[in-house]
Amino acid sequence: MAKFNFNLRNPGKSDYCVIKLIIRYNNEILAYYTGESINPKYWNADEQRAKHTKDFPQYPEFNRRLSYIKSQAETVFTRFL
Repeated sequence: MAKFNFNLRNPGKSDYCVIKLIIRYNNEILAYYTGESINPKYWNADEQRAKHTKDFPQYPEFNRRLSYIKSQAETVFTRFL
């Protein structure tokens, strides 16, 4: 079974970081740059989503976009198999 995770490209940066979708399957890794970026202080690495905070009011829409990207990737990957 494939695993789909979101990671920040440079989580140590103090400015905005690009978000990658990492797909792991059969000891292979595929990295896809999502086109989304976020300041690391608003990123929850455990949930792999933006933090629910008033300092980042667009977090609901941001997280919906990430969920959509993951859903589409899972669909394409399943079709590929």
